[in-house]
Amino acid sequence: MNNKENNIKKVCAFYVNDWHFTTMILPYIANEIKSKNKIITILQNNMKSNIEEILSKMNLNQKLKEEILEINWTKNFPIKYSNIKQEIQQIDGQVKDINIFINGDKEFIKMVNQNIEKLIEKFNLRTSITIVNFYDITKFTNVSEITDEHQYILNTSGIKKIKEVFQKEA
Repeated sequence: MNNKENNIKKVCAFYVNDWHFTTMILPYIANEIKSKNKIITILQNNMKSNIEEILSKMNLNQKLKEEILEINWTKNFPIKYSNIKQEIQQIDGQVKDINIFINGDKEFIKMVNQNIEKLIEKFNLRTSITIVNFYDITKFTNVSEITDEHQYILNTSGIKKIKEVFQKEA
């Protein structure tokens, strides 16, 4: 594994609807914000109203709520390589970790990942990157189709190695 691969963590996560997505990510985001890590979202669909509504009902520190709301929860489609490049280069080296949340259909997620991989190949990034691909589980009959492409999974207990959560049949 080269140095660039050591700085990249590919994570998948599954949700059943937009509300589930929203509630599932908030504890992880809160921890990442407390750790001073950056969150970048690349969304095919707008999640802003869901995030605002959930946060309005939660008993969270006001500063933390504001930091969560500062994250871009609106859809960013179509997504361009140059936009991803600009955003990552602006914060590279300024934070310990960058989390990139990608949510959309399978083709959208694949396209965004290809752009990120192209960026990583071209530049020597100093910051560790965690790419979290969020999949609507209702659109898949074979979860291993997704888990085979990732090293880790995000669930309610945090990020775990795939083999800790799913056991392959012999």
